[in-house]
Amino acid sequence: MLLRNMAREDNKFYYKTLQEYLKRFPNSIYAAEVKNAILALEHKQVNVNYPDVCASRDSITVSSYVRNANSFTIEIYRVPDNMMNEYRLDKSKLQLVSRHPVSVQGIVPFSVDKVITTLPPLPYGAYIICPTLNDGNIADVSRYEIMHVTDIATFSIIRNDHKDRIAAVDIKTRKPISGVTLISESGKTLGTTGTDGTIAIAYPKANNEYRRELTAVK
Repeated sequence: MLLRNMAREDNKFYYKTLQEYLKRFPNSIYAAEVKNAILALEHKQVNVNYPDVCASRDSITVSSYVRNANSFTIEIYRVPDNMMNEYRLDKSKLQLVSRHPVSVQGIVPFSVDKVITTLPPLPYGAYIICPTLNDGNIADVSRYEIMHVTDIATFSIIRNDHKDRIAAVDIKTRKPISGVTLISESGKTLGTTGTDGTIAIAYPKANNEYRRELTAVK
């Protein structure tokens, strides 16, 4: 079949050719194949990218790859603390924070690599950002990365004498922050950073793991 051998670099020309073929030969033995090819070219898709970490005072830049969708909605969901370590997220258990409509110019078939949307700052917490097509198709939130909104970054700067020296810094200015309370995964308060923005935290002698998760609160 000639259509199978057509170059598809120009999707609009290919799309028009398929439509014209179907009009001329609606009962062709290839009609079903042509219809499937048209549906594939008309398929709508939106993928979003956003930062892993963002300060609470900063706007959030979302970059979307858009295919054949003239309008869609960006939805922001808050992830509860007790779901942070779950492998897959259940959307019904997430808190919808806000919706942001997005319009894109284009005639099917079309695609746009970067549609930039600027979202308002969010309070401290963990979030998922995902698109919903306005035809009712909803993105699978389990496939999206969690974004942490915080103004504090913590990291280990030295380990000796069975203690971790932890530093807390401002995520934007990189300056040390005093008075930051560190909390373990079990919820135990480990201590508060001093004037230099650091704190020494003991760990069990049997603990040979280099990495552990802490929560920083100020």
